[in-house]
Amino acid sequence: MHYRFTVPNTSTMKIILTTGFVFILFSLNLSAQMNSMQSDSMPDFIRADRPYQTPTVAVTPKGYFQMEHGFSVEDTEPGFVYQYPASLWKYGLNNKTEVRLVTQYRRIQKSPNPDVSGFLPLALGLKTTLTQGHGVLPSISFLGHVTIPGLGHEDYDVHFLAPDVRLAFHHNVSAMYSIGYSLGAEWNGNDAEPRFHYSLLNSVALGNKWGLYIEGHGSALQRHRDPFEVRVNAGLTYLVNNNLRLDASAGQGLTTGATGKYIALGFSYRFSLMK
Repeated sequence: MHYRFTVPNTSTMKIILTTGFVFILFSLNLSAQMNSMQSDSMPDFIRADRPYQTPTVAVTPKGYFQMEHGFSVEDTEPGFVYQYPASLWKYGLNNKTEVRLVTQYRRIQKSPNPDVSGFLPLALGLKTTLTQGHGVLPSISFLGHVTIPGLGHEDYDVHFLAPDVRLAFHHNVSAMYSIGYSLGAEWNGNDAEPRFHYSLLNSVALGNKWGLYIEGHGSALQRHRDPFEVRVNAGLTYLVNNNLRLDASAGQGLTTGATGKYIALGFSYRFSLMK
């Protein structure tokens, strides 16, 4: 496999720079607001699914709305793929269940062919806590989504309802170190064959604000002749306050079937809808 890192065109650079500038301004504004709003009655610090491939077992606290936005550039065989943004919107129904909405705006550069830009179909879902960890037993959560046909750009649309189901596991090994992993299956909405996913996350707390992680993940179709994909990614997170977290990450494929490498920035933010 050959990676092609060329300089994006001027319009793309403007989009990236503008998005990054808005992201920084929005983050600083949220930080100022939340520093003035925090109180002892608030839930514990925010936990987010991004920037990992392994979902967190934690659910959004009851009555809270949480948004997780990521901006990324990936170099793949068709061309550069831009996400600006890929977003996860969550609301805590109770202490064990949250409802979820996934929206993604994607642009694929296929030079010399025309670029393809638009929203991917919406995905609706939920996450629910199954068990709380105790001793050597992990915390376990179930999450599932269904991608809905007809609710996205025609070039990204699917023909059928496309489910995605996963089990997420988490172990607190020590006050600084934790392990997470997940197993699941996903359908692409165009045929009946599932793709099976796995991930293994190692994360380290660097004090009260910073976090460092490295993760392996991949997928495979049920037919043994199809390539087994292996990828690795790593990154940093920074907790601005209990309700706002920033992240930066990068990753690449390690096997023939796992093409591409990417870099990403993002943030996760929550606020209460209950007075």
